[in-house]
Amino acid sequence: MHPRQNKQRIAMSFARHFCEYDTHAHVQMNMAQRLAKALLTEVSRFSPMRAMEIGVGTGLLTRELIRLYPEAQWWFNDLTQAAMAYIPETPSSVFLSGDAEEIDLPMEMDLIATSAVLQWMNDLPRFVSRMAQNLAPEGILAVGAFARHNLHELGQITGTGLRYLDAQAWADLLCSANLQLVYMHDWEETLYFSDMRALLGHMHSTGVNVASPTLLSRGELRALCEVYRDHFADHSGRLPLTYHPIILFARRSARQGNTA
Repeated sequence: MHPRQNKQRIAMSFARHFCEYDTHAHVQMNMAQRLAKALLTEVSRFSPMRAMEIGVGTGLLTRELIRLYPEAQWWFNDLTQAAMAYIPETPSSVFLSGDAEEIDLPMEMDLIATSAVLQWMNDLPRFVSRMAQNLAPEGILAVGAFARHNLHELGQITGTGLRYLDAQAWADLLCSANLQLVYMHDWEETLYFSDMRALLGHMHSTGVNVASPTLLSRGELRALCEVYRDHFADHSGRLPLTYHPIILFARRSARQGNTA
């Protein structure tokens, strides 16, 4: 297992780069848009009245969700209160600031959605089980996350970073929380950078570097750049960085009662 995440450090890092996040978070934006589209096409006759988003960030998914379900009562959560500025005005919404693993969250949700957030959870199985208990019968947990091959180039070179589940492990995790998997789709998306400075700048702006707290000396950084280029540069010298997003929808059984 990866070390416990320092949530305060994560919150500070993301809040500091909110203003530039959307410019660089191409994959995260695509994930949010695909998740919203799949909710519309893959979950029939679904019109949640009580809904919550975990990890608002700069509102990439938030805006899509409000557009889909403008009549819902919304609860929005993020580690940092700075995220409030990115929530569109709605007739009725509540902002919940703090660590979603620790704070009190509302029950009887028709929809709980989250995108590009669950990799920061310290106890993912416990959190998913908790979200299952927060759902109303027939409620949907909609997850945009990252799967096994996410950022595999960095993992191969540095041997550090977050651990990511494969698709079957994600399905098993939802099943263990007594949720029924109703939709799953994963894909790989590779970004290319002119040099290592541009690649590291992208990581810095999107918070990916938060997962690697070790500071490198100038010599170590130069060596890392050389190894990365030698292993992965394409024929034109561009450097790839591969993401492996996955979208999963799971439904709570109508027969399952609340125990939390």
